[in-house]
Amino acid sequence: MALTTDWSTLGLPRDLLKAGLCCSGLFDLKAPRLSSRREYVHFDDETEESLSPLRHLDRVNCPLAIGYASHDSPEFQRQSREFADALRQRLGNANTARCLVPSRVVNGLRSIIHGRPLLCLGKWSR
Repeated sequence: MALTTDWSTLGLPRDLLKAGLCCSGLFDLKAPRLSSRREYVHFDDETEESLSPLRHLDRVNCPLAIGYASHDSPEFQRQSREFADALRQRLGNANTARCLVPSRVVNGLRSIIHGRPLLCLGKWSR
């Protein structure tokens, strides 16, 4: 959400964030709304639209790495891949990387913290 916030509406620079790392997220809330989760997740069309980062790519102003774990659900993996691909089309290959995090995201984040590389399917530089 922070990466797709229009910071200028809050009197802050549009490029407030300089880089981002998104791990195992839902980037379009249409699927959860159509799934069995609709029984306990109640939001309308406007909320779905405003909370779906995939629909606000024009607000992303920094390089990103999109990660998902090998044990994530197929839906989380699909959404991560689609978000990364859409960003790559908008920002270019040099500004978007898609990473497959070993096993679980928490273990992958520990790898980052301890300086161990992840399997990245792209280049992250600016």
